Amino acid sequence: MSERIVIDCWDWHYKVGFDYKLAEKIKAAAQSLQNKPEQHLLLQQLEVFSSMISISALCDALEENPERSKELLAGIDGYRILCTPTSVADSLRIRIAQLPEKFDHVKKEISLLLDSAEKARFINYHAEIFEPVFGLELNNLLSKKTTQFLPRPKDESIAQENFVETVNLVLKNLLNSCYIDKILGEVSIPKFDLLVKEEFGFAEYWPAEISKSKKNSLIIFHNPDNRLIGTLQTTLAHEVLGHGTFYEVEMATAPSFFDHGAMCLIEGWATWCEWHASDTPQGMFYRSGRLHGLNRFYEKDVTKICAGISEDVTNLGYSWSAINSAMLYFFQYPGFSFSYTLGALWMEEKFRATNPESFFNSLKKRPWGDFFLLW
Repeated sequence: MSERIVIDCWDWHYKVGFDYKLAEKIKAAAQSLQNKPEQHLLLQQLEVFSSMISISALCDALEENPERSKELLAGIDGYRILCTPTSVADSLRIRIAQLPEKFDHVKKEISLLLDSAEKARFINYHAEIFEPVFGLELNNLLSKKTTQFLPRPKDESIAQENFVETVNLVLKNLLNSCYIDKILGEVSIPKFDLLVKEEFGFAEYWPAEISKSKKNSLIIFHNPDNRLIGTLQTTLAHEVLGHGTFYEVEMATAPSFFDHGAMCLIEGWATWCEWHASDTPQGMFYRSGRLHGLNRFYEKDVTKICAGISEDVTNLGYSWSAINSAMLYFFQYPGFSFSYTLGALWMEEKFRATNPESFFNSLKKRPWGDFFLLW
């Protein structure tokens, strides 16, 4: 029996531009694929992402591997640095300034790179990123963009002191077996440790195989953006019915090849669950927001992009912190946000003719990655 190949770096796309060891690891994993079409697609993805350098991803990598700071910085050249608008650059300067003392010897170098990024020309990589993933189907998915949001559904605020209790009630409802059966048939109900943090954000699901811990974990962020019943339920549908069930199926299937960085597969599935399994009108409302965002897919005007992001996030009812986060992801993690939308739209089309259980069954003997073109 051949050895199982797993790419365990979930954000490898945004680090291979400066981390040559990681790039070689991804290349070796791709070349291990016996299926030549999948091998070709993964090598294409590696080539595209190796052509860009994200200052935010660099900070991520430095914090995770401080002992490799000189090595990682040595892998950077100025002409591949991603354009970073002033509002995003300002937030990154704060992050750089707050790096621990052990990074004092490289802070100036990172700051100079950020200065270059702020002056860099914006290059729209979206077509290069997603054409190898979806092929000709990409045009059909992009045609689903909308010019307006659905009306915002009524929602109920959660009292600050009742937040944890409400989280547990919503989880109990979502983890009812009828919800799991509805989307995936008989699959193990996800088990995880729950942690509530007083920070900006919505939620994160960390499977044990990524976090290298003994248990899966679900982190819920307690803040005004997340303190609405409908928002919380769609968020938890994304994280638990989406990511939680995905990793249960993945562990039970143990595919011979699995890429934890397969953004369209992993986040697309979770977003489909957010839209269609959350059992709230907010699911369709957030769907309309993502489809509206597709209008920026080919946009090259930075001013228009920033204005559009600000308008969309405001229409969703979120705070300035959410706007800053959306800006950061658009410019520093190209394609990441669109992977949610495009993966989910592809699955909507797929599930017209089949169902999620049959789809995942069809992948049992195939490599798991962003190989939609072959499915």
